[in-house]
Amino acid sequence: MIKTAYNTYSYTKIGRLVTINGRVDVDSVSSPSGELTLSLPFTVGNGTGLANAGAASLFIYGATSGSTGNWIGWTDDGSNVLYLRLGNNTSGTQGASYIRANTEFRVTFTYMTA
Repeated sequence: MIKTAYNTYSYTKIGRLVTINGRVDVDSVSSPSGELTLSLPFTVGNGTGLANAGAASLFIYGATSGSTGNWIGWTDDGSNVLYLRLGNNTSGTQGASYIRANTEFRVTFTYMTA
């Protein structure tokens, strides 16, 4: 469950360039598992060699012990979500199991649409 007081993301779109920015705080959890994702307002464009994919600037506070400072965020061409993992995109750990009550997410992410 998300805290309603801190559940705000906004975006700016200029041409094909989209930037999202915001904060979400977790109020409570119930055995989270699997991928941790944030929905994007527009689908990432398809390009040659993942030309439209990107990486995010993240601040994640209050996740389980030992999991701070190692988070990454990325997306691939044609995706409509931003993936959040602990570690890296090839050997990283799916992030949902590290989330607990009062975890705070702050994200800035820029990508290209179709």
